[in-house]
Amino acid sequence: VTSTKSYLLCITNKGQLYWTKAYEIPVSGRYSKGKPFVNFIDLDDDEHVRSVVPCDDLESDDYLAFVSRNGYVKRTRLDAFSNPRRGGIRAVKVEEGDDLVRVIRTSGDLDLLIATANGNAIRFDETDARAMGRTARGVIGIKLRDDDHVVDASTGSEDDRMLVVTETGYGKRTDINQYSRINRGGYGVKNADLSDDTGSVVISRVVDDDDELILISREGMVIRVDASEISKYGRATRGVTVMELKEGDVVKGIAEVSPNDLEESE
Repeated sequence: VTSTKSYLLCITNKGQLYWTKAYEIPVSGRYSKGKPFVNFIDLDDDEHVRSVVPCDDLESDDYLAFVSRNGYVKRTRLDAFSNPRRGGIRAVKVEEGDDLVRVIRTSGDLDLLIATANGNAIRFDETDARAMGRTARGVIGIKLRDDDHVVDASTGSEDDRMLVVTETGYGKRTDINQYSRINRGGYGVKNADLSDDTGSVVISRVVDDDDELILISREGMVIRVDASEISKYGRATRGVTVMELKEGDVVKGIAEVSPNDLEESE
C-alpha cells in the first residue's frame, strides 16, 4: 500500500537495492497481471525482487531491517540508501544458500519478531542487532532446527497483536505479551499448533486492530477482511479458517491497509 509520490525501494535476492517512483508503475485493474519488474528497474536475468518498501522520505533517522531465510538479521540506517544508482546498490550481503525473506522499515526503538515455517517465533529488542553498513551480512536473529526456515518478520511493541496464517488458510491473532522478549539468537517459542490440515506458517506479523487485511493466494485469489474480525487465541493454537481456498491453492501473501493509508490514498 503506497501513495503515487512515494519511493519504492526494491530489494532483490542478490541483496541489491533499486528504487523507482510509485507513479512510474501503471495503474491496472484487479484482473491484470501487471508488467515485469524489469520494465522499471535493471534486473539481471537471475535476479528477483524479494521485498518492496515504500518511503516518502529517504533522509530520515529510521532503519531498514533485513531478515533472511536462514535466520540472519541486519539493520542499516535508511539514509544509507538515499543515493541509488541505475544498476542498484548493495543493501545486504546474501550468502550462497540463503535468501532474503523480508525488509522492514523501523524506527529503532521497537521489538523485532521473526517467525519460521515450522511454527516458532522469537522476539527481541531491535537494538540487539546493532546497526551495520550496507555490505554486511548481519547477525543471527533466530536459530533454526533441521528443515526449518524463516518465513516472515515484523516489528511491534507490548500492546500489539501478532497475526499468524498458515498455508491452508487457518489464522489467529495473539497478544505480543505472550511472546517473551529474549536475546536474539535463540530458538524462540511456539507460534502455532501445526498439522497436515494447517500446513506450515506463511504469514506471521504484527497488525493493528483497525487494519484491513488483504490476503492473497498463489492462484491469485484475494480476500479483504478487518483484522478485528480474526479471533484471538494463544500462541500454541492453530486458530480458525480465515481464507477459503480451492484444492491445491495456498496462501502466499498479505498487505495491511491502515486507516491512515486509506486517507492518504483518497
